[in-house]
Amino acid sequence: MPDKFESGSHNAIGLAGLNAALEYLERETVARRREHDHELAAAFIEGCRNVEGLTIYGPTDPLERVAVFSVRLEGLEPGELAALLETEFGILTRPGIHCAPLAHRTIGTDSLGGTTRLSFGAYNTLPDVRRCIDALAKLAAIDAPA
Repeated sequence: MPDKFESGSHNAIGLAGLNAALEYLERETVARRREHDHELAAAFIEGCRNVEGLTIYGPTDPLERVAVFSVRLEGLEPGELAALLETEFGILTRPGIHCAPLAHRTIGTDSLGGTTRLSFGAYNTLPDVRRCIDALAKLAAIDAPA
């Protein structure tokens, strides 16, 4: 006593963040956000079609997915690809199993170290997507068998 009756502080920071997010969605609308996501996904899928040795896992119809991609580039482990994208091009990704070992077993990448995940979001642009595609193409060309 009396500590057990202390309710503590309200999560004012969390409430402010939630309020800002709701205001953003009122301005931008969920439909507009989804349209932007489709646009980024379509651009990435189309742009990667000619990148030799690149595998994109998941649906290739942008209307059936979000703009988050699991990829593998032939000749590079997921961690190597992520490190090269970061150090050479300033592109941040996440390599590995992504807390989803059964998903990776399903797509056959569990024994290969998983995939490298690229995530495009609300603040990414088509030039960002193009830059990522160009980076992957350059890395594919460097690592391509002679």
